[in-house]
Amino acid sequence: MPRTYLPNEEPAPGYRLIEFLGRGGFGEVWKASAPGGTLVALKMIDLSGREGQKELRALRMVKRVRHPNLVPITAFWLRDQNGELFDEEAAVGGGSPEEETMFLDVRQPQEMILAMGLGDKNLYDRLKECRKEGMSGIPADELLDYMEDSARAIDHLNSALHDWGSGPIAIQHCDIKPQNIMIVSGGAQVCDFGLARAMGDVRVSTAAGSPAYAAPECIQDNQPSQGTDQYSLAISYIELRTGRLPFEEVSFMAVLKAHMLGELDLTLLPDAERAVIKKGTSRDPKFRYPTTIAMVRDLRKAVHGELLASQVDMGPSAPRDSQNWTMLGSDGRNSGSLGDAATQVWEATPAKMSFEQDGGRRTSITLDPSATAAFLPAVESPPPVKKSNPLMLLAGGGSAAILLAVFAFWLVRDGGPTSWLPAGYQPAPDAVVVTLPQGAFYDRIVRTGSDTAFRLMKKVRADDPESFYMMEEKVSNSLFGEFAKAHPEQLAKETEWTLGASTSTGDLKNDNPRLPVFRTTVDEAHRCCAWLGGRLPDTRQWDKAAGLFDHPELSGPFDPAWKPGDKLGISVNRGEEGPLEIGAAKDDQSPMGCRDMAGNGAEWTRDIAGIEGRKVPLEKPTPFDNVLWRGQSYTKPTPLTFAELRDPEMATIESGEYLKAYPSTSFRAVIELPLDGGKE
Repeated sequence: MPRTYLPNEEPAPGYRLIEFLGRGGFGEVWKASAPGGTLVALKMIDLSGREGQKELRALRMVKRVRHPNLVPITAFWLRDQNGELFDEEAAVGGGSPEEETMFLDVRQPQEMILAMGLGDKNLYDRLKECRKEGMSGIPADELLDYMEDSARAIDHLNSALHDWGSGPIAIQHCDIKPQNIMIVSGGAQVCDFGLARAMGDVRVSTAAGSPAYAAPECIQDNQPSQGTDQYSLAISYIELRTGRLPFEEVSFMAVLKAHMLGELDLTLLPDAERAVIKKGTSRDPKFRYPTTIAMVRDLRKAVHGELLASQVDMGPSAPRDSQNWTMLGSDGRNSGSLGDAATQVWEATPAKMSFEQDGGRRTSITLDPSATAAFLPAVESPPPVKKSNPLMLLAGGGSAAILLAVFAFWLVRDGGPTSWLPAGYQPAPDAVVVTLPQGAFYDRIVRTGSDTAFRLMKKVRADDPESFYMMEEKVSNSLFGEFAKAHPEQLAKETEWTLGASTSTGDLKNDNPRLPVFRTTVDEAHRCCAWLGGRLPDTRQWDKAAGLFDHPELSGPFDPAWKPGDKLGISVNRGEEGPLEIGAAKDDQSPMGCRDMAGNGAEWTRDIAGIEGRKVPLEKPTPFDNVLWRGQSYTKPTPLTFAELRDPEMATIESGEYLKAYPSTSFRAVIELPLDGGKE
């Protein structure tokens, strides 16, 4: 189980932790002081799970690679099951990769620690700065300089210059994206080699990087090509140049469809840049540029008017995939081909579907049709289906059929994200798969057809609550209104939610859809959470999402840069103005990724005050039953702090009567995970 570090600790001799920088699916990154006072980034990675082992394999491969535009790895240690720190390379004495592997099998490392160069910020941070200044993206010339530096690093990795002892190999990074390109003294360096792979290495079964930036060959075949990183850098360029990803719809399935069918939305780019990027994102890798730097140089010419769209050599159109897929019905019989000549798609409701690829390999997957609705073709009159068959055969849209088959196969292949999803939800476009003891789960999910997002809160220590999904934002007037319209019978007879928040001049009503919903009873909040597929959080779940357990070094669930008195940074001391719109308080985001936890309204939990184990809903509540609150009213003078949550008296005194509604109390939902990972 990964441990949590605190400031001033020394995970490795002479490396003192200064400031927490971030957390990934299986590790922490800190700013640290190295021997001699040099500042470095120190990354601690848990190796107990499969994801950590992938990162170990990748880092062992790239730790000796050096280039001015690659973030340098300056030191590398492993910690064994006895807590002893060792240097693998020193222990083996420069032996072969096979000898290193045998040595690691004996020592069984549980944690990896590596020291890396420290960047100023990443390109996604820079994009956010530009957007705050009113620009759509990073200025073109500045961006092209970053792209050129990144391209040099990528081409160095992609060249067959790296020798493990058995001959030179090329390396694909496999996770190029703005967050993995650091700005260092005005230049750019590529970092985070956790998915790096040797070309042709079929032994490493890893999912395809970050879906928004993933090349089609990684999605379909789980194998990088010589142009994989070029494709991802081209996608990154679009986002950084225009301020948005090149997808008409950002649902997980729509993103994969755009990649697989070559349907990227490049309309925001000028014609010449669009032609360059179209070549760099060709579905067939052999039609991309021979090097990434060649693509960037053409981009620079296009930006400066030295290259016309008609002058970009696009090569022949990439052919459509001609693989034949066979779908098996629930009885195991052949139920139709999904090759180019066929136009049949099975739709589950949801149901378990089996696919057989040419060659006889069969795989199964449970799909929620709501996740595929974004690209299933419209159907006029589907043929009748026997009642004994739980699947419905649809006609039309051969390309969608191929994609569904390809995507299903990708999901179920070894190492792919066969992750549980609650009904009515899909992975967020930027989601990654996290492996937990009970199964595999996406780190971020969204409610289908809406922007309601939940973030995975991973259990990392014995006294943590079990892993769960926490709603990133409070429930809005719009979302609660949707629930109220669908289920008016579940509201209190004299419901008050339409009155909204209150200010010194009166009630705000519920006219603004982006304000949090206020004045719900706890039962109304509970029923809305159940409608969302979840429940109200208990106090320990809420405290976990606030960062109390994982980030004890912070003063509260907000940005340490917040200045007291800034009522726009955190929504407190706003008795006259009332609450802010959800997410508008720029500094009110917990280190776990949830917003408006330090202010903008108290929140219902499901814990009954004073009686351990008694939870909402109560069958027969009385006026003496109080429900614990978390969060902080927008009328309070200061934000919620972790000191308040740690104080047993303070943490249990804030509560509201079960039967009442309050003008400054809102709520959010949690979705708890199945203990078996959702498997039957």
